[in-house]
Amino acid sequence: MTSDKTTGAILALSGLGSIALMSIHPTGNSSSAVISGVHGSLMIVLLAQTSALLWLFQSKTLRELAASVFYGVAMIATAGAGVLNGFLFPLLRSYQDPPISDEIFTLIWSLNQVLAELGVIGVGIAIAMWSIRLWVRGARKLALFGWIAGIGPAAGLVLGLANMELHGATVAYGIHSTWVIALGVMHWRAD
Repeated sequence: MTSDKTTGAILALSGLGSIALMSIHPTGNSSSAVISGVHGSLMIVLLAQTSALLWLFQSKTLRELAASVFYGVAMIATAGAGVLNGFLFPLLRSYQDPPISDEIFTLIWSLNQVLAELGVIGVGIAIAMWSIRLWVRGARKLALFGWIAGIGPAAGLVLGLANMELHGATVAYGIHSTWVIALGVMHWRAD
Protein backbone atom coordinates (compact mmCIF):
# COMPACT_ATOMS: atom_id res chain seq x y z
CA MET A 1 0.00 0.00 0.00
CA THR A 2 1.40 3.40 -0.97
CA SER A 3 1.80 6.18 1.56
CA ASP A 4 -0.98 8.11 -0.25
CA LYS A 5 -3.36 5.19 0.21
CA THR A 6 -2.36 4.74 3.84
CA THR A 7 -2.76 8.46 4.51
CA GLY A 8 -6.10 8.44 2.69
CA ALA A 9 -7.31 5.53 4.81
CA ILE A 10 -6.22 7.24 8.04
CA LEU A 11 -7.99 10.44 7.01
CA ALA A 12 -11.22 8.72 5.99
CA LEU A 13 -11.33 6.54 9.10
CA SER A 14 -10.42 9.38 11.47
CA GLY A 15 -13.07 11.60 9.89
CA LEU A 16 -15.68 8.87 10.32
CA GLY A 17 -14.46 8.24 13.87
CA SER A 18 -14.74 11.91 14.74
CA ILE A 19 -18.32 12.09 13.46
CA ALA A 20 -19.26 8.86 15.26
CA LEU A 21 -17.79 10.04 18.56
CA MET A 22 -19.44 13.47 18.29
CA SER A 23 -22.77 11.73 17.70
CA ILE A 24 -22.47 10.11 21.14
CA HIS A 25 -20.87 13.12 22.84
CA PRO A 26 -21.82 13.09 26.52
CA THR A 27 -23.48 15.86 28.47
CA GLY A 28 -22.57 17.11 31.94
CA ASN A 29 -24.98 14.59 33.48
CA SER A 30 -23.13 11.61 31.97
CA SER A 31 -20.86 9.43 34.07
CA SER A 32 -17.25 10.51 34.46
CA ALA A 33 -16.08 7.35 32.68
CA VAL A 34 -18.24 8.12 29.64
CA ILE A 35 -17.20 11.78 29.56
CA SER A 36 -13.49 10.96 29.81
CA GLY A 37 -13.76 7.97 27.46
CA VAL A 38 -15.40 9.88 24.63
CA HIS A 39 -13.13 12.92 24.99
CA GLY A 40 -10.01 10.75 25.23
CA SER A 41 -11.09 8.76 22.16
CA LEU A 42 -11.73 11.98 20.22
CA MET A 43 -8.29 13.26 21.12
CA ILE A 44 -6.66 10.04 19.86
CA VAL A 45 -8.64 10.21 16.60
CA LEU A 46 -7.69 13.86 16.11
CA LEU A 47 -4.00 13.11 16.75
CA ALA A 48 -4.07 10.43 14.05
CA GLN A 49 -5.88 12.84 11.74
CA THR A 50 -3.39 15.62 12.45
CA SER A 51 -0.45 13.32 11.72
CA ALA A 52 -1.99 12.25 8.40
CA LEU A 53 -2.83 15.81 7.33
CA LEU A 54 0.62 17.14 8.20
CA TRP A 55 2.20 14.21 6.33
CA LEU A 56 -0.01 14.76 3.30
CA PHE A 57 0.52 18.52 3.14
CA GLN A 58 4.26 18.51 3.74
CA SER A 59 5.06 22.17 3.52
CA LYS A 60 6.56 23.06 0.18
CA THR A 61 5.52 26.71 0.28
CA LEU A 62 5.20 29.37 2.94
CA ARG A 63 1.39 29.20 2.55
CA GLU A 64 1.39 25.45 3.23
CA LEU A 65 3.68 25.95 6.23
CA ALA A 66 1.35 28.63 7.57
CA ALA A 67 -1.63 26.30 7.07
CA SER A 68 0.18 23.56 8.99
CA VAL A 69 1.00 25.99 11.82
CA PHE A 70 -2.64 27.15 11.99
CA TYR A 71 -3.77 23.52 12.07
CA GLY A 72 -1.23 22.55 14.73
CA VAL A 73 -2.15 25.45 17.01
CA ALA A 74 -5.85 24.72 16.41
CA MET A 75 -5.33 21.13 17.50
CA ILE A 76 -3.57 22.31 20.67
CA ALA A 77 -6.58 24.53 21.42
CA THR A 78 -9.01 21.70 20.60
CA ALA A 79 -7.08 19.28 22.82
CA GLY A 80 -7.15 21.88 25.60
CA ALA A 81 -10.93 22.15 25.30
CA GLY A 82 -11.15 18.35 25.41
CA VAL A 83 -8.97 18.12 28.51
CA LEU A 84 -11.08 20.72 30.32
CA ASN A 85 -14.46 19.13 29.60
CA GLY A 86 -13.31 15.54 29.32
CA PHE A 87 -11.01 15.24 32.31
CA LEU A 88 -10.90 18.32 34.56
CA PHE A 89 -14.70 18.75 34.75
CA PRO A 90 -15.40 15.12 35.80
CA LEU A 91 -12.51 15.18 38.27
CA LEU A 92 -13.71 18.35 39.99
CA ARG A 93 -17.31 17.13 39.90
CA SER A 94 -16.24 14.09 41.93
CA TYR A 95 -15.07 16.22 44.89
CA GLN A 96 -17.72 16.13 47.59
CA ASP A 97 -16.13 17.70 50.65
CA PRO A 98 -15.98 20.61 50.29
CA PRO A 99 -18.00 20.83 47.08
CA ILE A 100 -16.50 22.78 44.22
CA SER A 101 -18.06 26.19 43.62
CA ASP A 102 -20.30 26.67 40.58
CA GLU A 103 -18.09 29.59 39.58
CA ILE A 104 -15.23 27.15 38.95
CA PHE A 105 -17.42 25.09 36.62
CA THR A 106 -18.50 28.27 34.83
CA LEU A 107 -14.84 29.21 34.38
CA ILE A 108 -13.99 25.75 33.00
CA TRP A 109 -16.93 25.95 30.58
CA SER A 110 -15.90 29.45 29.43
CA LEU A 111 -12.31 28.34 28.84
CA ASN A 112 -13.57 25.29 26.96
CA GLN A 113 -15.70 27.46 24.68
CA VAL A 114 -12.86 29.88 23.89
CA LEU A 115 -10.44 27.04 23.10
CA ALA A 116 -13.02 25.18 21.00
CA GLU A 117 -13.76 28.36 19.01
CA LEU A 118 -10.04 29.00 18.44
CA GLY A 119 -9.70 25.40 17.30
CA VAL A 120 -12.51 25.65 14.75
CA ILE A 121 -11.25 28.98 13.42
CA GLY A 122 -7.67 27.71 13.13
CA VAL A 123 -8.72 24.46 11.43
CA GLY A 124 -10.94 26.46 9.09
CA ILE A 125 -8.09 28.72 8.05
CA ALA A 126 -5.83 25.71 7.50
CA ILE A 127 -8.41 23.86 5.40
CA ALA A 128 -9.01 26.96 3.29
CA MET A 129 -5.26 27.46 2.77
CA TRP A 130 -4.61 23.80 1.95
CA SER A 131 -7.49 23.95 -0.52
CA ILE A 132 -5.51 26.42 -2.62
CA ARG A 133 -3.01 23.60 -3.26
CA LEU A 134 -5.86 21.23 -4.12
CA TRP A 135 -7.24 23.78 -6.62
CA VAL A 136 -3.85 24.23 -8.29
CA ARG A 137 -3.46 20.44 -8.58
CA GLY A 138 -6.85 20.12 -10.27
CA ALA A 139 -8.98 18.84 -7.37
CA ARG A 140 -11.31 21.78 -7.88
CA LYS A 141 -14.50 20.33 -6.33
CA LEU A 142 -12.67 19.28 -3.19
CA ALA A 143 -10.92 22.67 -3.05
CA LEU A 144 -14.23 24.50 -3.34
CA PHE A 145 -15.72 22.28 -0.64
CA GLY A 146 -12.61 22.98 1.47
CA TRP A 147 -13.10 26.73 1.21
CA ILE A 148 -16.73 26.39 2.24
CA ALA A 149 -15.94 23.86 5.00
CA GLY A 150 -13.07 25.95 6.28
CA ILE A 151 -14.49 29.45 6.07
CA GLY A 152 -18.15 28.63 6.84
CA PRO A 153 -17.88 27.43 10.47
CA ALA A 154 -15.15 29.97 11.27
CA ALA A 155 -17.22 32.83 9.88
CA GLY A 156 -20.28 31.60 11.76
CA LEU A 157 -18.35 31.84 15.03
CA VAL A 158 -16.69 35.18 14.28
CA LEU A 159 -20.02 36.73 13.22
CA GLY A 160 -21.84 35.35 16.26
CA LEU A 161 -24.14 33.17 14.14
CA ALA A 162 -22.91 29.95 15.76
CA ASN A 163 -21.45 28.80 19.05
CA MET A 164 -19.51 25.81 20.31
CA GLU A 165 -22.16 24.35 22.57
CA LEU A 166 -22.88 20.72 21.75
CA HIS A 167 -25.03 21.29 18.64
CA GLY A 168 -22.76 23.97 17.18
CA ALA A 169 -19.65 21.92 17.89
CA THR A 170 -21.18 18.84 16.29
CA VAL A 171 -22.01 20.82 13.14
CA ALA A 172 -18.60 22.52 12.90
CA TYR A 173 -16.60 19.36 13.55
CA GLY A 174 -18.91 17.41 11.26
CA ILE A 175 -18.30 19.81 8.37
CA HIS A 176 -14.53 19.68 8.90
CA SER A 177 -14.61 15.89 9.21
CA THR A 178 -16.63 15.52 6.01
CA TRP A 179 -13.92 17.43 4.14
CA VAL A 180 -11.25 15.23 5.74
CA ILE A 181 -13.18 12.10 4.66
CA ALA A 182 -13.47 13.41 1.09
CA LEU A 183 -9.74 14.21 1.06
CA GLY A 184 -8.98 10.75 2.40
CA VAL A 185 -11.14 9.03 -0.21
CA MET A 186 -9.48 11.05 -2.98
CA HIS A 187 -6.04 9.90 -1.81
CA TRP A 188 -7.19 6.34 -1.24
CA ARG A 189 -8.35 6.19 -4.86
CA ALA A 190 -5.19 7.79 -6.24
CA ASP A 191 -2.98 5.48 -8.28
